Amino acid sequence: MAVRLGELLINKNLLTQAQLEEALQAQVIFGGKLGTVLIEMGLITEDYLAEILAQLLAIPCVKPGQLQSIPEDVIKIISPSLAEKNMAVPVAVKGKKLTLAMADPRNLKAIDDISFRTGYIIQPVLALEVRLVFALEKYYDVKRTMRYIAPPKQVRDELNQLSLKARQGKLTIPDIQGATITISSLGGIGGTGFTPIVNGPQVAILGLSRSYQKPVWDGEKFIPRLTMPFSVSYDHRVVDGAEAARFCRALARQIEDLRRTLL
Repeated sequence: MAVRLGELLINKNLLTQAQLEEALQAQVIFGGKLGTVLIEMGLITEDYLAEILAQLLAIPCVKPGQLQSIPEDVIKIISPSLAEKNMAVPVAVKGKKLTLAMADPRNLKAIDDISFRTGYIIQPVLALEVRLVFALEKYYDVKRTMRYIAPPKQVRDELNQLSLKARQGKLTIPDIQGATITISSLGGIGGTGFTPIVNGPQVAILGLSRSYQKPVWDGEKFIPRLTMPFSVSYDHRVVDGAEAARFCRALARQIEDLRRTLL
């Protein structure tokens, strides 16, 4: 994909570089697609994200309302297990053509699988992750993970207030107490790495250093690669070392190819 979602939003002056970096950090911690995180942070609306993604992928995107009242006979075309496996919900039928809302409408393997099992010609359309998760639960009883269960209004209000204060640089010490993990960045200062100290009673801290160009041997020649050192310190009484290592690898994979963060 030539243009990434974050770059496109920045080019359209809908997002700043700082906001994008903040959203990417939140995505690493909480999971989910980048578009979902941007919606949750109040940086973009669902309708506008759908419009941007349709333009970016050159694939139509279903509007949120289209997933709220799908006829029962359409839903029954694919089984709950098939819907969950492929993150897909049928939206409409016309003759032998089935319009299928998908998290990844470019997944040809999933499209071929559903077409073979149903006998329909599949017309894939994009669905926003957060809406698709709700639709899967509503029509197929696929339970949402805790990641997609909205917190109580009081919690949402407090999170919104803290996010606003953080963006304005007005956080106080009491505002940042009671967390379980901290993200510390020395990128603005420089250096090639550091060992952050866990701020008790928290259980972990992620330290990010400044990125730099580094020659990497690809088997035939040295090529320049943008490298960003990072490290994680954790309380071994609470966090298992294997889980910490898996977290580091998962974070590295996201940073290595930011296309994985696209919705």
